[in-house]
Amino acid sequence: MKTVFAFGYEFNVEDWVKYIAVDMDGEIFGFESKPELSRNYIWDVNPLLRSIYLDDIDHPFTENELLIVGV
Repeated sequence: MKTVFAFGYEFNVEDWVKYIAVDMDGEIFGFESKPELSRNYIWDVNPLLRSIYLDDIDHPFTENELLIVGV
């Protein structure tokens, strides 16, 4: 486990989480590999790789954002 700070929040995530992304609805996810934005502006990742829902914050963002928290 590791502690990361993202989008003004602190998360305890598994070591395999390399990227943290937030969508415009304020939903935050952790990803093993770099996700891409779909045409519908949803974070899209290979379903064979790991991802995890982290939180839903009350403050929506004006755009999708992606942070690298490990490589």
